[in-house]
Amino acid sequence: MSKCLMIGNGINLLSGNGQSWIHVLEELAKQAEDVEIMELSDQKPFSLIYEEISVRSKRFKNKNEIELKKHVASLVSGIKPNDYHKKIIESNTKNIITTNYDYSFENSCSNGSSKKSNLAKETKYSNFRRRTVNNKNIWHIHGEAEVPNSITLGYDQYSGTLQKMRNYLTGDRNNSETHVSPFKKGIEKFEDTENVFSWLDIFLRDEVHIIGLGFDYTEIDLWWLLSYKARVKLNKSLNVGNTTFHFLHDEAISEKEKAKHSIMKSLGVTVKTTKVNGDYKSAYDDLIKNEINA
Repeated sequence: MSKCLMIGNGINLLSGNGQSWIHVLEELAKQAEDVEIMELSDQKPFSLIYEEISVRSKRFKNKNEIELKKHVASLVSGIKPNDYHKKIIESNTKNIITTNYDYSFENSCSNGSSKKSNLAKETKYSNFRRRTVNNKNIWHIHGEAEVPNSITLGYDQYSGTLQKMRNYLTGDRNNSETHVSPFKKGIEKFEDTENVFSWLDIFLRDEVHIIGLGFDYTEIDLWWLLSYKARVKLNKSLNVGNTTFHFLHDEAISEKEKAKHSIMKSLGVTVKTTKVNGDYKSAYDDLIKNEINA
């Protein structure tokens, strides 16, 4: 069974100029001239902080949401690729699924340039949003910097994303007017056919390794997909791959994180925790060697 990677912002933080999501929100609050929004930010979900900023920015400053998203795009566009972007591009995996908006994976290739390779037209959502470089597919599932309107941050877009995902995976398989998952139709070798397919099909089919992704509860699209994959696997109607969540930590695992891991395990996810002792780079090296390239 093929392996694929789902990778979050953790890998970008190995770069000297990586942006944490709380830093991005702080910069948006400054852009909106409304920094008091960040008070009690440690008690608020990131996606709802973004909604606060967006709504208040429109109400009090008459700034449209697209201006905020363009600012996010400019913030992440300066992120430089590091050795681990390159190592993952060179690893034994064809599909890289990322929640990141930047192009660090694409830019880590010295002998090739990436190109858009979307399998269906989208302007706001990202079921089919991918780029190809060196025979690898990079799927930007929460949007990309070059298309600011596609950037997923707030509840409104997370909800719309989930709606699009559900329609694609659970829609009428005989409906010719919309794209329906070939995996749902029982076509498990969809990459070798003329079928339009999505990163969602790959996530269901492949052995998935989740790395550098916090899996915040506000990412309702990803939690729904874990639940959906578990149900499909229980039905045994299709050959569904295993999912492993790699949690690298420098401190004791909090009760909140343990609860999250408990939910994942109930959904059939294997959780592997690794104490890094401050050395995240060595931990990534071990992951690439022992999990991805094994």
